[in-house]
Amino acid sequence: MSAPIDFSTHFIAPLLPEFAKQYSEIELEFDLSSRRVDMTSEYFDVAIRAGESESSNLIARKLSNFHHYIYGSPAYLAQYGEPQSPDELTQHQCFSIVKSAHWALHNKDKSADIKVKSKLFVNSIGVIKQLTLLNMGLGLLPQEMITDELAQGTLKRILPEWQGAPVPIYAITETRLLPAKTRCFINFIQQQLEQRR
Repeated sequence: MSAPIDFSTHFIAPLLPEFAKQYSEIELEFDLSSRRVDMTSEYFDVAIRAGESESSNLIARKLSNFHHYIYGSPAYLAQYGEPQSPDELTQHQCFSIVKSAHWALHNKDKSADIKVKSKLFVNSIGVIKQLTLLNMGLGLLPQEMITDELAQGTLKRILPEWQGAPVPIYAITETRLLPAKTRCFINFIQQQLEQRR
């Protein structure tokens, strides 16, 4: 399986003990990278990807949607204040994936396209989470990734009525005619992700 490191760390790894218990005869091999692997020439059974589905030559099975909201640490908010409107986000350090300098936010029938500022761009949602926890700024993060931090009070959702666009999570395969082991794995991951919502 090919999958992003952050997704595998936060969502796949905790599920592996139960999967191994239910399907002890299945061996798993992971290639953890955000690189878009070539499903044909590299002989992967499945690739897990977030965002838009890939080439129409491949089969994309939607596993779940991740829902993005804005979060900050209590210490950061105490020092710099809590934004009361999307426009106020421009006064804060806002962490984005690579060079994505715009946050497209939605509130029912309203929308806001905010050009956020940041001194740091990364290609890891896990690092953005850590920077937010370290009081360095605000992060647009999937709520499914920070349930523990919300429960512990180390992160707080701000502008709670506003959210980013849902990000679909797909299992990508080369064909619909999958080996039983691959079907078992995809079905298991889909069921577990839906239960976590």
